[in-house]
Amino acid sequence: MTGSAATRSNMRSPGRTPPFILIGLLVLVGFLGYEYWSYHSENNELRNEIEKVRVESRDFDQKRSESEKNLELSREELGRAKVEREGIQKQLQEKEAELNNVKSEFTKKQTEAEGFQKTLANCDENLQARVAEVDKIKAENGELTKSLEAEKTKLHVCDLK
Repeated sequence: MTGSAATRSNMRSPGRTPPFILIGLLVLVGFLGYEYWSYHSENNELRNEIEKVRVESRDFDQKRSESEKNLELSREELGRAKVEREGIQKQLQEKEAELNNVKSEFTKKQTEAEGFQKTLANCDENLQARVAEVDKIKAENGELTKSLEAEKTKLHVCDLK
């Protein structure tokens, strides 16, 4: 039997491959095909992700650029606002100085007016005193005139006698 098995293996035709090698090659081809398909799918997914990242990066760069422009514009506006604020503060200081000058002038004029009012009150008192004195003198003058007339009539009466 052993001899017959040895002769059987020699009896095969030289162009035929043993079936386990064929099955092994088919399994190997199937395995390699599956691996190729899975790597190809994974490669496509990675390409899609890379493209998404590129788009997101481009969008991010564009937004960053817009943000930088907006920031620069905001800084320029802030600079203009600071200059304007400084101008307004200078105007305010000038107006406050002017107001203080007007207040001091007003205080001086008010003090002057009070002095004039006191002087006017003194003059009114003096005038009233003078008017009273004039009235008194007129009254005395009237009495003296009457007594003079009375004396004149007495004199005339005396001269006639």
